[in-house]
Amino acid sequence: MKKQVTGMLILVFLLISTTGCIQVEMAAKEAGNYFFTGESEHWHAIYTVSDIKGNYYDSIYLQYTGDGKVSDATYHLKGKFVTASNRITLDGEKNSYQDSSRWQEKVKSFEPSHKEKLELTMKWNGEEENIVLSLEQD
Repeated sequence: MKKQVTGMLILVFLLISTTGCIQVEMAAKEAGNYFFTGESEHWHAIYTVSDIKGNYYDSIYLQYTGDGKVSDATYHLKGKFVTASNRITLDGEKNSYQDSSRWQEKVKSFEPSHKEKLELTMKWNGEEENIVLSLEQD
């Protein structure tokens, strides 16, 4: 009897977990916005893709959360649908950087899943950190 109850609890947990992942994916898809977020010891990152009438726009927001100031840094973002690198200058007050662009070609098969991960590498002042960005709910 105890094994049956334990088995049922595990089954219910798995169903709830799977349903939650599907709901996150569906909510993001319906809204046309996809947010990938992640953080490391010294950085917080948000990468956003928006579908506006079939045109895709992306933006990246990076914030240095460590001590002191960082004026210059570089980032490299890589995933199934994106590869981007840039040398950046951070805003002095907020220690942050933000940029956006329009994808030049229409992307017909852009449908990331909750399993989609982006890899972000930050380099600054002779240091380097890797950050995994995961799809979040809109």
